Amino acid sequence: LWGSPVLASGSKAKPVTGASYYWYDGARKRTIHLDPELIAQFDGERTPAKAAPPAPGLEAAGEARGGVRFWKAGAGSAEDSISASAKAARASGGKFSPVFNNRGGRGRRALPGGVIVTFDSAMSDEACAAWIAAKGLTVQRKLTQSRQIYVLDTPAGMKSLELANSLHESGEVESASPNWWTEVETK
Repeated sequence: LWGSPVLASGSKAKPVTGASYYWYDGARKRTIHLDPELIAQFDGERTPAKAAPPAPGLEAAGEARGGVRFWKAGAGSAEDSISASAKAARASGGKFSPVFNNRGGRGRRALPGGVIVTFDSAMSDEACAAWIAAKGLTVQRKLTQSRQIYVLDTPAGMKSLELANSLHESGEVESASPNWWTEVETK
């Protein structure tokens, strides 16, 4: 189910600086832009403030907030931030993701893992469980008792975006979207 990252144009090409990707918010296809320099670490609050980078070529980019620490990923190309997050995960065993934002660089998002899937409300819990098992996926948790909405396990990073898009586009579910972490600013 997981393939190459899908660019907003729909082509499965190597990402470039400023690359745009897409995801589904219900039935609506939304575009997001890859930050070519940042990656997010999701176990960052447990990492001491003066900790060594989790992988070579990374440098701290601010303090950890809300369980997320940001690292600057070297050369500044989209391919570097995607590969840097994967390398950091392999090197440290932690949860890492490239960082995305909305148009204009606002509204940072990252992928801590998980895909939120909504099934037809007429499906039974047993039918949903059978479908999930047939796909080789596992349930992290069910979100509601009245509707068939589940969070499925995925690794952090691009794999969750790829799986969410693949499931949504399969037509077998009502919707699928990544379980985004989104930055919140207090007013």
